[in-house]
Amino acid sequence: MALEANACGTPVVAVNAGGLADTVRHGETGYHYPPGDIEAFREGIRRALADRESLRESCLAIREEVSVERAVDDLESVYATVLDGAIY
Repeated sequence: MALEANACGTPVVAVNAGGLADTVRHGETGYHYPPGDIEAFREGIRRALADRESLRESCLAIREEVSVERAVDDLESVYATVLDGAIY
């Protein structure tokens, strides 16, 4: 969902978990912080709101990385990996 939000021009504030640190480019398309650091997360929300217009352009550049074709290719790769290891 973070990539989709960025592709719509919306900065994302996230926790460094589940690959979000790789998805959200800190200072470019939003901000990410360590789990449990409530104050840092709160500050990230403030920064994203204050910097929204400056982050918007970087977010919109994500559109080139987010496409139906790429999503299908990625899903096919995941399915192939899972099926290769499946026992029937």
